[in-house]
Amino acid sequence: MLSSSTPAPPTTPRFATFNASPISKVRVVPGGSGGRLPFVTGDSSGKVTLFSASTTANVAKPGALYTAQRHADTVLKANAVTDIAAVDPHTVVAADAAGVVHVVGIAADLATLTLKSSFNPHAWGAVTAIHVQSSQVVSVGVDASVTFTDLSTLKKTTSIADADSSALTGVKWRSAHEVVVSTDSGRLGLVDDRGKRVASAFQDLQHPDIGLNCVAVHPSLQYSIATGCQDGSVKVWDLRNLTYPEIQTFHPHSSEIWDIVFPSHDPTSLLTASQDGSITQFKYNHNNMADAFTKHRTSDKSANVKKVEGLGASVNSVDCFHEVEGLIVAGGDAGQVLVTNI
Repeated sequence: MLSSSTPAPPTTPRFATFNASPISKVRVVPGGSGGRLPFVTGDSSGKVTLFSASTTANVAKPGALYTAQRHADTVLKANAVTDIAAVDPHTVVAADAAGVVHVVGIAADLATLTLKSSFNPHAWGAVTAIHVQSSQVVSVGVDASVTFTDLSTLKKTTSIADADSSALTGVKWRSAHEVVVSTDSGRLGLVDDRGKRVASAFQDLQHPDIGLNCVAVHPSLQYSIATGCQDGSVKVWDLRNLTYPEIQTFHPHSSEIWDIVFPSHDPTSLLTASQDGSITQFKYNHNNMADAFTKHRTSDKSANVKKVEGLGASVNSVDCFHEVEGLIVAGGDAGQVLVTNI
């Protein structure tokens, strides 16, 4: 833990590998073993690629270089991959810009990826985000609908049309039956898979015109929701009071945030990837959110803020490995795949 008097210096990255096309999404696959930490990437050409990370440096050292071994890839179709979600160590689902969700199998030895099945959960347009819980995948799209699909049968169980007046941009499971969705209009919504409409909707009335690009749910405090915004800010929504939810705004980036994650080893912090070419991790106090981060500033020099800079083009996605504390993977428009400690 860095002392509060010592600023955390920005990390200068060394890329693990490069991809021929821009990386749109990276997601860690659970169940790494034998020193191999699997993850998958999706790119703008419609290709899903399986990698595993392994270290060539001290794993406790911030900025340590990890290598990434490419194992296999499969081209879904000639449509950009828009999101990926891991089902289990042997399966991921990937969504594309044509509105199709693909189920992809991973061999036990990581040698192959196999396209097992595909389905169209939305009437038209791109699927913008997906998330999996048990055997059910929830998807949202530019058609503003929320669709729940049973992966065992590939049949829709519930579909809610016109969940918002604009495109839906992100979705995460919040409980056994409820998901939270982010919207291009700046609204946050709660949807129950047993219902036929949006159960609750919220908006930051102080900044109503700032769109939300992505959403994350705290792993143990399901009332704590984080969204990455179009102006480079993070909003943390406290939904314990659904009538008057508390909203705190932080500014870790200078332009759009494309991905946001609660790190599994440190859920008192948030991890973000941005159009400004950087990754930020910052701590805050869930019980007194105003104490932890200097609000309404584009930078913060305290030890509670860690940055990976110098990534060049936009960083579109970031995720964290569960097996190694502080280890992250990210990808972006330059085709860069970064695996490093933060």
